[in-house]
Amino acid sequence: MNIEYVVKNGLCIGCGVCEAACPNNAIKMVFDGKSGISFPMVNEKWCNGCQICLNVCYGYKVDKGLNLRIFRTYPTSVVGNFIRCYIGYANDQELRYSSSSGGVVTAILMYALEQGLIDGAIVTRMEAGNPPKAKAFIATTIDEVLSAQGSKYCPVSFAECLKDLENKKKYAVVGLPCHLYGIRKLAEFNIKIRNSVSLYLGILCGGMPSYLGTLYILKRYKMEEQYITEFEYRGGGWPGRLLIRGKQPMSNKQTEIRVPYPQYWNNSFGFFLTYRCTLCHDGFNEFSDISCGDTWLPHPIRNDKKGMSLILTRTEVGERLISDAFKDEVIQINSINVQDVERSQRGLMGFKFLTLRARINLCKTFRRALPILDLSRSPSTKFDGYLLGILLYLGRTMASNRNLWRFFDIYIAANSLLSYCEKLCGKIKNKIKG
Repeated sequence: MNIEYVVKNGLCIGCGVCEAACPNNAIKMVFDGKSGISFPMVNEKWCNGCQICLNVCYGYKVDKGLNLRIFRTYPTSVVGNFIRCYIGYANDQELRYSSSSGGVVTAILMYALEQGLIDGAIVTRMEAGNPPKAKAFIATTIDEVLSAQGSKYCPVSFAECLKDLENKKKYAVVGLPCHLYGIRKLAEFNIKIRNSVSLYLGILCGGMPSYLGTLYILKRYKMEEQYITEFEYRGGGWPGRLLIRGKQPMSNKQTEIRVPYPQYWNNSFGFFLTYRCTLCHDGFNEFSDISCGDTWLPHPIRNDKKGMSLILTRTEVGERLISDAFKDEVIQINSINVQDVERSQRGLMGFKFLTLRARINLCKTFRRALPILDLSRSPSTKFDGYLLGILLYLGRTMASNRNLWRFFDIYIAANSLLSYCEKLCGKIKNKIKG
């Protein structure tokens, strides 16, 4: 058995770590336009059955022992192992404004480059085209780091970057939980990766949509036929906005679309998640040195329009880097407690923890393949978790087939109305109790 098992069962997230891991170069990532994600293709003649591809694959299994080997202890909190929690932002106000949420990740990378702590960083930027696609690359200059700022709500393969790392050089990597897990596991098998990757910067993740989500956005705003010259999922203050710039075919006419975040997703985001994303229990990027995400706390939201980052330091390397960047006035930080972290990520907590077991049980019922997971921190799920799971998988069925998008729009509208009614009932109950 090799990585084809993961692909056949819909568990692949297109990270590309398996390609970099294969000792015989038997795996190649190939983009599949129908599903909107890159999948590994295996040359069976070259495959020797070593199963290293499965050992590094987040889609196949999450190795509980990795926590013990990195942090020397198993996590007890739902946010994973951590040293300290902060909220903060880049002191460069232009950088802070143009990033998704405070600009701390970009500021830290720039600082690490300037201080000689790293020689480069694996980051991701959007490239022009129809559709625009995310491309992972190795940034070695400040300008290249700046070109990668902002969120990317689409799949990206790290395969080529991991193979291009140079010996005797130090690199940072910025990725989602699935990316960093795979690279951490790869480092256990591959001495070059182990010696080269010295800093893991993790992005908090509520799920990764396939490229069909991006195509849906282009279609919704009548940009699907245009050559897209610039695509930003977020930026321009907090919580940000969607920015699309395109050219009409056979014409120099320019088109620009700006829509506030998260309004442009129109409650459709979750329906474009890969199947494996619906079964993921790591929203806080537990295997990073530093995890960063949005700060959805009431006070910062009311008083900040430039962006503020939620920061968790997990290793001494991460804590020292954050502390040094603060002392050198690169970033501004304030300590918070872990309860504030949980309050700031209620949506993520609900999806990744509170309702996870319901979706797993639903998939078991319909005999879908499941990844090997540690669910010791995931609570049992109430009835509403099963209802939300059913609605999610029905929506995914329509979102994954472009011929059904006309019905999908109606489905989204119905879900939005249901969500509004639930919130209204909740407010009425609170008033009655008060």
